[in-house]
Parts: sequence; C-alpha cells; structure tokens
Amino acid sequence: MLLEFIFRNSYSYQNETYFSMEAVKKTQIKNEFPKFNKHRILKSAVTFGPNASGKSNLLKSLKTFQDLVMRDDK
Repeated sequence: MLLEFIFRNSYSYQNETYFSMEAVKKTQIKNEFPKFNKHRILKSAVTFGPNASGKSNLLKSLKTFQDLVMRDDK
C-alpha cells in the first residue's frame, strides 16, 4: 500500500514533489478505507490540470518506482 510518494528529478519534475493518499479533515468517510493504524486512507485520487502540466509524468514516475521495487535482481 502506497501512502505517499515523494520524488524529484524525474521526467519534467525537477523540484521535490509530494503525492499523498491520506485523507484530510474535510474528506467524507464514504471515500475512505477503514482506518489503518492512525492513517485515514483514500480509496481513489484524481489528477487534473492543464495540458503539459506533468500529469502523465507523475504516472510515469510511479511506474518507474514500481518497476524498481518489483525488479528481480538475481
């Protein structure tokens, strides 16, 4: 389970960027999973913005991270 993702120097992101799946106080409970330890975790997230703002590069960065974690180094 991924609660937060912090990255920099990845594709078009040069500065440190933060993506979190933790709910804030205003989030409705129906949009969350049951509490995990003390964390309120969202069921889904939406990324939006103008063209060429880095939405696809966020997904590419997450995929690169997944590939690094899942890589079999035998």
